[in-house]
Amino acid sequence: MIPEAPYLFSVAALSVTLAGFAGLVAAFRRGSELMPIDIYRLRQIAEFGLGNALIALSTVPLSTTTGDVTLAVRICGAIGVLFIFGGVALLLRRQRGFGVRGQAGLNAVIVVIDFAAVAAGVATVVVGSVGLFEWELLFLLARPMLAFTFVLASLRHA
Repeated sequence: MIPEAPYLFSVAALSVTLAGFAGLVAAFRRGSELMPIDIYRLRQIAEFGLGNALIALSTVPLSTTTGDVTLAVRICGAIGVLFIFGGVALLLRRQRGFGVRGQAGLNAVIVVIDFAAVAAGVATVVVGSVGLFEWELLFLLARPMLAFTFVLASLRHA
């Protein structure tokens, strides 16, 4: 097993936990009408959380299969970058569909997180550093965490 596996497993566990919390919040809100922004954020938490977990966990079998940790990290780093771009495209489409308006301050934070994740992912692909990949995973984890804090904030109004 690769030495970084405990970190990868921790990121995966946190990501899946966030996805589970999104389901739990939706279940508790079952009696009341979910606002479009809540649905948007809850789906984002679940999708990003599960995607992050898959990326983190894929590194271990990929490195075992290829016999090359650096290659596995580069591949997963690239997948992470593609995941960010695909996620942003999906969220923008969904935002228009739900009629959810962005908030300038929040959007700025999201752009910084996404930029940092992309930068770490590109650096991972170029350098093949496990440490850079760990940063990418951390930034990927920050997205559903941020969305979760806003869902929790909206609960005080419920």
